[in-house]
Amino acid sequence: MLPKILVVDDDRHTRILFERLLAKTAQVSLAADGAEARRLFAAEDFNLVLMDQRLPSDNGIDLLREFRARRPHLVGILMTGFADVRDAVAAVREGVFDYQTKPFEDLEALEAVIGKALELDRAYREIHGLRARLSGETGVSELIGQSLAMERVLGQLRQVAGLDTTVLLEGESGTGK
Repeated sequence: MLPKILVVDDDRHTRILFERLLAKTAQVSLAADGAEARRLFAAEDFNLVLMDQRLPSDNGIDLLREFRARRPHLVGILMTGFADVRDAVAAVREGVFDYQTKPFEDLEALEAVIGKALELDRAYREIHGLRARLSGETGVSELIGQSLAMERVLGQLRQVAGLDTTVLLEGESGTGK
């Protein structure tokens, strides 16, 4: 399944560039302003957001902050045609993955940054999935053992696992009941 990338930029040429650059490796959704970006973000679960810093009615950092309030591990790349050190520092403090200046001079380097951002998203999603699995587990499948005695214990656990009752475990002290 291809990753989903939201590109938010008021410049039509930049949107077309990303659409063509990522066409074979991602599902790309395009937005020209904050309102359209909000609508698309509410409808889809994006792996990455590429955001222009200066939009006609919004500030890219503020919009990314808004998106991250809904999805804290959202990976975002901020783009700007007006590079400013203070803006770059603010973006990094907000947790932006990367800060790119336009025009893009090295498209291979840009593709590499996007690839690394998607790897980070995959890691976040894997961690989230593993945590969800662990919190939903009963713990029975976590037991390790192949002896006849252990198989008997696991069978008994399965029998009582669905019951709303008290179970007494007996055994010698130190045996890991």
